[in-house]
Amino acid sequence: MIMAPCIFCPPGRPGKLLHEDDKVVAFEDINPAALRHYLVIPVEHISTVRDLQRRKEDYTLVEDMLKIGQSLLQRDAPGAVEYRVFVQVWCMVDALVYGTS
Repeated sequence: MIMAPCIFCPPGRPGKLLHEDDKVVAFEDINPAALRHYLVIPVEHISTVRDLQRRKEDYTLVEDMLKIGQSLLQRDAPGAVEYRVFVQVWCMVDALVYGTS
């Protein structure tokens, strides 16, 4: 199966890159809905959150994504007392998107 080009993959990745490792990338949203609005996505292309299985590696991936988002917010907005995590259940691109704002 041929996948459509992903807007989150280099060279077209939008926004300022904040974090990158072998499993997760994080960057600023190009149309922020909050002062701090970050996208934390897996490197592996996942069509929707519904494609995740009840496997240890999937739980670990989601936990890592949450930790990275929280870490970025603690670094960039240390005085913040509230934050929100959004899970985009449907997606028009082949990626799972977490918006942390």
